[in-house]
Amino acid sequence: MRTVLWIGLCVGALAAAVAGARSLRARQDAQALTREATLALRAPFERAPELGRLPATRALQLLERAIELHPSDEARALLAYAQALEELQKGRLDQATRALARAERALPHDAEVSVLAAALARARGRSPDAFAQVRNVLAHDPQHGRARVLACDLALDADDPDAALALLEPLIRKHAKIGSLYGRRGLAREALGQERAALADFTRASELDGALLEPYINRGRLLSKAGRARDAEEAFAQALDRSQDPDAWLGRGLARVAQGDLAGGRTDIEQARERAPAQPEPLLALADLDAREQDLSSAITRYRAALVLTPSLAVAWLKLGNALTRDRQLNDARDAFQRALVLDPGLGAAHNGLGAALMALGQDDAAEQALATAAALDKTDPNPLLNLALLRTRHGDRRGAEDARAEAALRAN
Repeated sequence: MRTVLWIGLCVGALAAAVAGARSLRARQDAQALTREATLALRAPFERAPELGRLPATRALQLLERAIELHPSDEARALLAYAQALEELQKGRLDQATRALARAERALPHDAEVSVLAAALARARGRSPDAFAQVRNVLAHDPQHGRARVLACDLALDADDPDAALALLEPLIRKHAKIGSLYGRRGLAREALGQERAALADFTRASELDGALLEPYINRGRLLSKAGRARDAEEAFAQALDRSQDPDAWLGRGLARVAQGDLAGGRTDIEQARERAPAQPEPLLALADLDAREQDLSSAITRYRAALVLTPSLAVAWLKLGNALTRDRQLNDARDAFQRALVLDPGLGAAHNGLGAALMALGQDDAAEQALATAAALDKTDPNPLLNLALLRTRHGDRRGAEDARAEAALRAN
């Protein structure tokens, strides 16, 4: 009997020892997983200058496994932060907001959580809240890299390129190998009219980090603006090597059109339209091609479709008015030009189009006023003056017509 009892005690002790060892091993494994997740979520600035580069999904997997092995307050708190970050990265803002609330309760006064809160506020269009969060972080840690980057983005959103540059320059001096910083500086310099310097920044950004898409697109956009269509086409093609982004398709299409390749350009623009059906820009570009190829009916249909998507585009109303004028739908053209001018009263081309439509409708007094306004708004465009010359000739004002033609000739030169 004593032997049986002794054996039982030994077996029990051994089982307890095994269970204790397993518990200790589970705790140690959980701690190791939590440390690994922490390193991922608190990655150095050089490795992850923006929140979007933090490996949230990987950290989430590590923390879920850690909690399965051995729950802890630290792992649960980090899990809420990782969940919020992952949801933001995936664009699921409502889910991110709920997870962020849990993270803020678990990690009060945490700088990384505050930066995430600012990024989420920006994504929701609440810039004042985002600014407040970022300012709070920078007040305690002026050198916090991801907070400075987000503050720069907010400054660019607010059309304050000087503030963006003030935030970026110290970062670039300290972290000269981070390509995305140069991309942002390029945007700031472009906003300040420093287009050559901006182009150099976009080029430098892509050289430092070939995985970045935006510098190639921005470089192509600036090259197109400078009339360097062939170079722009190459930049957009490099962007397409990295992503089938609709902006890259649209940019390359427009660059091809600028070189006279209308068929190739149309193919690319149609790819952009397919990938971004809710965006008006591909529709407008296709409508422009239709108008260029004398297919006014298709052009008018596409301009109207673009305006259904975004009714506030003054330039789309202007283009619609021009197409309607060419199609002799003069009353509708007049209405389109007037809609453009409600949205942008300083749009000289719309005043000119309105004047031409009114002149064709026989409303000469209103036409003269619109054309005079167009001529005053854009002192480089000869067209309003040529239209004025026609109108004055109609009324027998030979001297006025000659003066208008002479001034138009000066502008044409």
